Amino acid sequence: MKKYSIWLLGFAALVAGACSTDRTGDETLALSASSVSANKRGMTYEGGDVTFDVLSNVYWVINLDEDADWLTVAPRAAYGNQTVKVTAAVNPGGRRSTTLRFDSLDGVTAQIEVTQGSSDELIYYIRTGAGASAVAEPVAVGGYTAWEPEGVGASAVGFSGVNAFVSADTPSSGYDEASGGNNIVLEVPGEGPETVTPSFSVRDVATRDDSYFRLKMGVLAPGGELTPDRFRVLVGNGGDELIALQYEVIDGAGDWKEVLARFWVGEDNPTFDFKVEAPAGGYRIDDFRLYEGNFGEGQEVAFQVGGDDGKPEGYVYFEDDFSWVTDVYGGTDYIGTYPTPLTAETYWNGITAASHGQEAYNALVGSGWKTDDNKLKERVYLRIGYVKMGRGSNAAGCGGGLVSPTLDIRKNRAADLKVTFKCCIYVAANGTWDPSTMQVRVIGPGTVNDGVSTEKVLVMQTETPVQWEEKTLIVYGATDATQLVFESVEETKANRWFLDDVRIVKAGPDDKPSVDLIPLAVPAVTFDQDAATESSVKFTWTEVSQAAEYEYSYTCLNCGEVVASRSGKTTELSAEFTGLIAGTSARLTVRALPAEGDKTYKESAWSDPVEGDVKSSGGGLPQLATPSGVTVSANSAYGFEASWAEVSDATDYTYFVELPNGQVVATGKTWEPRVHIGGLAGKNFGNYPYFNFRVVANHMNYNSSKVEIPQTFRSSEPSAAVRADILPSTATVYFQDDFSWADPWSGSALLATNTDWINTYCTVDTMVRLDLLEKEGTVSLNGWGYDATNKSVYTRPGYIYLNSSSALGNLITPAFTGITGTDDVKVSFDATYFFQYFSGAADTNKTLTASLKGAGTIEGASGGIISFTLSRGNAWEGFSFTITGADATTRVVFAPAVKSKNRVQFDNFRAESLTR
Repeated sequence: MKKYSIWLLGFAALVAGACSTDRTGDETLALSASSVSANKRGMTYEGGDVTFDVLSNVYWVINLDEDADWLTVAPRAAYGNQTVKVTAAVNPGGRRSTTLRFDSLDGVTAQIEVTQGSSDELIYYIRTGAGASAVAEPVAVGGYTAWEPEGVGASAVGFSGVNAFVSADTPSSGYDEASGGNNIVLEVPGEGPETVTPSFSVRDVATRDDSYFRLKMGVLAPGGELTPDRFRVLVGNGGDELIALQYEVIDGAGDWKEVLARFWVGEDNPTFDFKVEAPAGGYRIDDFRLYEGNFGEGQEVAFQVGGDDGKPEGYVYFEDDFSWVTDVYGGTDYIGTYPTPLTAETYWNGITAASHGQEAYNALVGSGWKTDDNKLKERVYLRIGYVKMGRGSNAAGCGGGLVSPTLDIRKNRAADLKVTFKCCIYVAANGTWDPSTMQVRVIGPGTVNDGVSTEKVLVMQTETPVQWEEKTLIVYGATDATQLVFESVEETKANRWFLDDVRIVKAGPDDKPSVDLIPLAVPAVTFDQDAATESSVKFTWTEVSQAAEYEYSYTCLNCGEVVASRSGKTTELSAEFTGLIAGTSARLTVRALPAEGDKTYKESAWSDPVEGDVKSSGGGLPQLATPSGVTVSANSAYGFEASWAEVSDATDYTYFVELPNGQVVATGKTWEPRVHIGGLAGKNFGNYPYFNFRVVANHMNYNSSKVEIPQTFRSSEPSAAVRADILPSTATVYFQDDFSWADPWSGSALLATNTDWINTYCTVDTMVRLDLLEKEGTVSLNGWGYDATNKSVYTRPGYIYLNSSSALGNLITPAFTGITGTDDVKVSFDATYFFQYFSGAADTNKTLTASLKGAGTIEGASGGIISFTLSRGNAWEGFSFTITGADATTRVVFAPAVKSKNRVQFDNFRAESLTR
């Protein structure tokens, strides 16, 4: 019994309940061929898979004879139209064949014969006789198309020539496989200094990963001279390098002879290029054949691999500034609009010509980038002028990555690459960020920053989030097969970041990769109780390996301020402070610093603060009572109101807003037992649902002439923490600013002189006017403007100061460009009138006004102006109002009501939608 009978029984059981066996007379089962052939290796003679098509409307099964165990087919059974692939094992013997029989339950049948060549047949990679139809007159090789090449490596071959023509004159004869008809003639070159060598080239012949070859062709030589100096045969593997092949000459029965070259290659060479040259010209070629050689015979051909590609230092292999990523794709600028970011973005793999137009689609494809080869990291989104990698956590994959195109490095050579790019960590509008890592990975040859690693994880900075930073890598040993992947580290956990300005150039000998500096260990600080006296205290700390010195910050707990004159740097492991008042207290925090120019380490984080007391003399200074009755109210997504019972003898209070983990996110002074805390949007790092609030009472040790006097009270202990919940908000924020850009440490020489009136005992009062800061050009004003006539608008560290003692200052917000159409908007801000705490005097006019430029109406305004009476001096107070009908042109103008004795301090502006 044949094995196919068992198959048919199983097939019948399979489909018995699946379809009706009622015949309609329209059942068909046809095949696209009556026979197919495979060479001894199981390929077609063109080098492809052996397949045929089934054209049917019934269920069918293929039956194989038991002795056809050298053959498999897929699918073995199916319904309807299918393509069947035939896989034949390598044939070790003579020619063989079998018949595939198709049966069906509907009674229709078919069959096809499969034949495989014997083991002694030759495998041809290419053979061509320059076409079967003779040309009427010579045709240039480059313009001839009727080559009719055959062979397992001929599917992608190309032909070219220099002073080479296809001609039917003097047809080949006298040797085996002489085809007659057309041949290639290499003409005699002309006279002159620019004479070129006649040549005929055959390129991109697939080798099927074989190693041993024979190249044969018929040659008609002028005067019968076939010598290497007059007739050269060269082979290459896709690059510039061509190696001369040694050949033997086989005489024919007439003037035509054959040239035979035997050679082998030791490394992987997927394709060959051949070039035949005749410097003197006059030669004819026909029947170009490359076929398999015998193991161990012939000339070894060793192509040069790994040498430098010869490009000059700085040669640009690839660069992209993503300027082609315009608003046509529907993305928006997240970074430029932070902390009220525009969120629209478009998925890279969702871009089609139908969705975004042919020009946009062509630009994306033409960039050369492709999304990550890791399917868990293909979430790439188009913004404007840059791209975003990744999305929120998703088990189906949320990483993002782009793969560069291959580079035009010379074939078989290598190059060291300098890779630069800009990256930026993704920070959500609420201030939280994903893991601060991304990585660059090499596909193909090459290592990153050393001779071993094929990927490099890089850390993006979080000290000033949503800021571009440039990274530099060196890729050693890259080739024309090398590609670089810029990707998230995580696959299913949120790891979002932005990419821009990728540039890949030839590295020079002095180019070095970026160094991700390692933070030094944090010193552990201890108060030396035994060293304390009635006028001094001493702190010690642990030694940190690799630290060159230590920086310390001294805080007087009795006045609540950092004392710059007592802070500093030292190479010692201790600091002693003298000239102190008995019974007072101090706090010290320390960090370790590396040596200047250290390429491995950076400064440590600040240590936890440690407190110590100066020994008292007869009881020491009395301590202020700890603030009590602390309450919070009017909670929102970005702030709250805090108040407490007034502490006797306190002149001011220091407040602390902390995360549940103890990290302080906001601190300052208030000169009343109350304060409005604003500007907390984005500061609940880690998505904690609440803040803790504490307050300390202080007594100022300065007189009305701003002269320091002996301390009379110590600051109180901190109050117990009071929880301040964050109320979630989904409202669209069109603009917000806590003025953190007005930072003395920003690099601006002007801002470096700023002093803080509210949060310190400000004995030296220095402010910077906006127009002067704008002129300096070191920092951005974050979109804020001022009235050129009333320009007395000043910066303080982290807030704004309006009016001088006798001149007006009008502060103008940026336009609410994020509004589409019109919308109703809630505007909120913090303000306080100016209080001269040294003398106890306050401005007599305490009114701030708001009006509009552009569209919209302020609810409750009179004549377009709304006024706010400020009831607190140097103590923040929260205010808000509503604008109806605002649009992208709307701007708010804030101005004190009058210029005389109406100074206002301003902070924490926010404009959010009431409807969206």
